[in-house]
Amino acid sequence: MKTITFDIISVLKFKLDIIKYEKISSKVGWVQRGIDVTSKHFPGIINYLSKQSILGNIYNYKIVIESDKKRSKEFIDKLFSIWIRKERVKRRALVVIEAILIPFTAILALLPGPNMFFYVPALLLYYHWKSLNGLKKLDLDNLELEIHYVGKDQIGDGK
Repeated sequence: MKTITFDIISVLKFKLDIIKYEKISSKVGWVQRGIDVTSKHFPGIINYLSKQSILGNIYNYKIVIESDKKRSKEFIDKLFSIWIRKERVKRRALVVIEAILIPFTAILALLPGPNMFFYVPALLLYYHWKSLNGLKKLDLDNLELEIHYVGKDQIGDGK
């Protein structure tokens, strides 16, 4: 089973970050070339879309949480479930906003050249929809989290 690793950013804000994960890829040659070019020039976009893709299939991954402080398993379980609920709400809002924007950006298709004003929101809508569905499928009651206690300087090493 593949593993994704989270780091606890802020306990008070229930904020976690995915620090170890697989980058998106494609078996289709021209799509993979597009991913490679985008990764070279805009690595942040590929990282963001990779994380959205991971959230879309999170129920298929073994989840590891790295913590720099000794915290109880119950506390980390609760923290992760609250974070998942927050992410669901964020994804719902993003999907609604993007679904409202897309018809207006389709009007810009009349402009010559590639219609980036339509493609980008459509791509984001797809990935946010996919991550929302993955987060909804995640069974929080039967979730098995693995907790690794590490020093603050070790968190995220070995990406």
